[in-house]
Amino acid sequence: LVVALNTQTGVATPVLPLTSSPSVGAWVSKLGPVSGGTPPVYVPGHDIFLGLAHVKLWKKKGSKTATSTMMYKHFWYTFEPRPPFAVLGVSTPFTLPTLLGAPPSIQFATGLVVRPASQEVLVSYGEMDCYATVARYPLATTLAATRPRRGLPPQPGLAPNPPGEAPPPHPRHRYTSPRPPPRA
Repeated sequence: LVVALNTQTGVATPVLPLTSSPSVGAWVSKLGPVSGGTPPVYVPGHDIFLGLAHVKLWKKKGSKTATSTMMYKHFWYTFEPRPPFAVLGVSTPFTLPTLLGAPPSIQFATGLVVRPASQEVLVSYGEMDCYATVARYPLATTLAATRPRRGLPPQPGLAPNPPGEAPPPHPRHRYTSPRPPPRA
C-alpha cells in the first residue's frame, strides 16, 4: 500500500491501487485480505523488493461460528522498486517453521533481513503471541518461490518454475527464544 501522508493532519491517503496485478487481486480475493507482514526489503543484485505477508485462513468445522478455526498462512512476494511498484511474483501460502510440536494457529512475521554475503533471508516472527523465533531461508529458494504465476510478468534474472513445482522455501536453520517455565 502506497500512501501520501499529510503531516499537518496525520491523515494518510492511498495514492496507488492495493495491487497492480489482476492475478494477485484474484488470489487475495480467494484467500482473504492481507492482514500484516514484514516491511519489504531491497534485494541487491536482483533490483526487486522482497516481502513476507500473511492471510488468516478460516475453516468452519460445523454450522456454529464458535466451531471455526483460524490459521495464519504466510507468502513471499516481490515487486518492482519504482512506481507503480508492480507485483512480480507471489509464493504459495505456507506455515513458518515451529518448535511447538504442531503448527500453531498464530504466527506473525515482523522482521525481514536479506544477507547478501551469505545469500540468505532471515525472518523474525512470533508464535501464539508468546514466543519469539527466527528462521533462515536460502535467498535463491525464496526468490524462486515467487516465480510468476498465471499472468504475472517474469522476474528479472529468474527462470520460470518447472511445471507442477512451486514449493515454499524450507529453512536451513531455526532459532527460537527459550520457553518460559510452566505455570504453577
